[in-house]
Amino acid sequence: MTYPETWFKVVFLLSGAFHGLAMEDDKPKARLLFSKQVLNKRVVQNMDLVIKYMLYNVGSGAAWNIHISDDTFDPNAFSNHMGHLDVKIFTIPAGRNVSHTVILRPKSVGPVNVSSAIVRYQRSVDLDDVQVGHSTHPGGFIIESYETHQRKNSCHFTEWCYFSILTFVLMLFSKRNGFYQQT
Repeated sequence: MTYPETWFKVVFLLSGAFHGLAMEDDKPKARLLFSKQVLNKRVVQNMDLVIKYMLYNVGSGAAWNIHISDDTFDPNAFSNHMGHLDVKIFTIPAGRNVSHTVILRPKSVGPVNVSSAIVRYQRSVDLDDVQVGHSTHPGGFIIESYETHQRKNSCHFTEWCYFSILTFVLMLFSKRNGFYQQT
């Protein structure tokens, strides 16, 4: 075998291998983007904490057997009011999105660190490999007590009523006092 024939065979084999890889990439496969958001501006003890999960399929094929799990919320510190922290979705077509909302209620006061949730899915029906991904990391927040929240954010209706009554009485007194002092 001469040198040009060997070179030709190597190029032929490499081009066949690259062609096989290229053909494998032509199959439509899913690719999920996963976000997790805390929708509350303030997190208050025994009040609703809204968590929103968003899955975006930016791939060319449908995602199958999607499983979302989030174990960052301790059951001793949070009560589940609505929704589930462990969700299974059958499929997400290409170019579509799915959202899931969970409402929790914090039981205690203090700082909390919220890390990312985990998603597992199959990129196509015929593939057995399971892709694992993580959501965005919302970070930490401080749970404040209900009394502190009310003190900072209530409309103080009773205080305004007292102020209005006292102002009205003072205005009446000053008008009546001026009327009697002129004589």
